[in-house]
Amino acid sequence: MLFFAAAAISFSPGALGCGSAHASDTLTSDYCYLVEAEAFYSGVPALYNTAVRIPVPASTYISQSRMDARGWDLRPIQGSLSNETDILVQDLASATAGWWFHLPTVENGQTKTIRTYMGSPEQKRNNGILHTGNDSLAATDDPVFDISDNLTLDVEIELFDSSAIDATLASHYNTGAGHGYRLLLVDDLGTLKVRAQADVHTCDLTFDTSWVDSNQLFTMRFAADAGNDLFIDRNGSVASSCDTDLAAISNPAGSPDFESGNSLDQAIIREIRLIDNGTIAAHWGFHASDITETSWADPVATGTVQDQGPNNLDITYTFNRDQSVFTASLSSVQLTSAAAEISLGADQVEVLGSGLGETARNSEITTGIFYSLWVDPIASAVGAGSPRDMGYAVGLGGLGMVLMLWVFNKTRFVPLAIGIGGVPPAIGVVSGWIAPWWMLLWGILIIGSWFANRQAESA
Repeated sequence: MLFFAAAAISFSPGALGCGSAHASDTLTSDYCYLVEAEAFYSGVPALYNTAVRIPVPASTYISQSRMDARGWDLRPIQGSLSNETDILVQDLASATAGWWFHLPTVENGQTKTIRTYMGSPEQKRNNGILHTGNDSLAATDDPVFDISDNLTLDVEIELFDSSAIDATLASHYNTGAGHGYRLLLVDDLGTLKVRAQADVHTCDLTFDTSWVDSNQLFTMRFAADAGNDLFIDRNGSVASSCDTDLAAISNPAGSPDFESGNSLDQAIIREIRLIDNGTIAAHWGFHASDITETSWADPVATGTVQDQGPNNLDITYTFNRDQSVFTASLSSVQLTSAAAEISLGADQVEVLGSGLGETARNSEITTGIFYSLWVDPIASAVGAGSPRDMGYAVGLGGLGMVLMLWVFNKTRFVPLAIGIGGVPPAIGVVSGWIAPWWMLLWGILIIGSWFANRQAESA
């Protein structure tokens, strides 16, 4: 029974399809599956808009048709379905992909649960990189970045706070020489502003608090002209314009890299696009299929984001995020139509104790003719990836069943047959191959069958 149950679980291809309504992406019934991530925070102080790294079997989700091959059909939430959070999804071909789950708030001693729904063709999530204050992006300097005129620089960003900060959205700029271009967030006497800069000339746009918690596309444009030549567009419309009188943007000396995200906090960058005179020079869309983690050693993670443009100017991310303060776990995939999984911590108090007492086994014997002829082949067949105890119990119990049937056929005496059938498991207990409680089961069988036999004789 153990063997066939394990085989059914191991080799089942899973259910084909699911009961999703597929009507929209605003109800739980619109999704097929869900998985829960839990993170316990033991650090101090409270954190806001931070990220926790959890290994995720991304390739398994895709191969088993639990998740879209592009990672688009995910909806991570905390609490209700309307309270959507975020995940940095990457390494879709990996069975241990390091995904970064967004925690809006977490305090000391708290456990946060993020429930991620999967399997809705209507959901098209916008992947991006959450910046937590110690993260940055950099693409190695290339002549393609040296744009002097007809420049367009797009940055799509979501800010969770409108507090004034100084941070880099996108930059190819030499600070010492004052040459190049960049798009910034600046603290202007306590007011948060978006700043476009060409050489030493700037143009500002005050950030409106109503733009918080929503994706905003800010575009810096420069086109040498007798009038206004430096612009900031918001979501495709001109929001600010200035006159610099520049004939051209200077080539930044010192070969600075193209950078993004320096000092940026509580924000997600979802897209960066650089256009030279109407032609795409570089484009980082942060699609899950384009992001690969190259190294992880707490607290530093590095990875690459592929350039979707024609010049293959991949950008490298560097995160500095202490994960020693988190204890995280991931549940198995469940059907959304199934009952909610109850998650219990590992620190539950043992009230009753073991019903069988302590059943510590002897050291496992690995010599002798019985081991060589019977037990060792069982261990080899089961392999390291499956529970050896199950293999031993099935093998020795099966041999006992054969002996039991032979004795019963000769004597027709049930207790004797069961007693003989218990000899192989008894050898297994003495030799340390199976736990002692197996013999308790055989003892109960022998006593029960003897009483049943006496009852039959009395009747």
